Amino acid sequence: MSWILGEHHGSYGDAFSHQAFDLYLVTRLDGSTVEDVIGLIARGAAPVREGRILLDQKDGLIDALGNGCLKAAADRLTSSAYGNRVVLETTSRVLSGQKNVPGYYSWGSHDWAITTRRFGFGFAPGAIAGGVPVARGGGLRGGWDAGGGGD
Repeated sequence: MSWILGEHHGSYGDAFSHQAFDLYLVTRLDGSTVEDVIGLIARGAAPVREGRILLDQKDGLIDALGNGCLKAAADRLTSSAYGNRVVLETTSRVLSGQKNVPGYYSWGSHDWAITTRRFGFGFAPGAIAGGVPVARGGGLRGGWDAGGGGD
């Protein structure tokens, strides 16, 4: 998300390239088998051009940086080719039950309105999802669990 918003090394109009920015963009592909991961790659190579992009802010937030990033991303996506396909949820309502979702970004476990681990989303082929990163003072020694679960 920070690349979309132009906060790191580039500006809004810059396309990312390793040569220009001396960085690598990386991700981790998780699957139970090698075939699962190969399937993820194949579906990502042919993303859908339909469905709604969901951006879920946290209501009542005093520190508005993350919400500001989500709002800026919604504005930028709305003004580009995505138009009315962008949903920016600004209340305490938690987005759920949407099908054919090509993109989802939220506060995740840091949103106190979320009381379920499953949102009932149907992600489209090539979909991307993520959460607002939150730095915590305790580090990993405090028993933080990065385990999976949920959609």
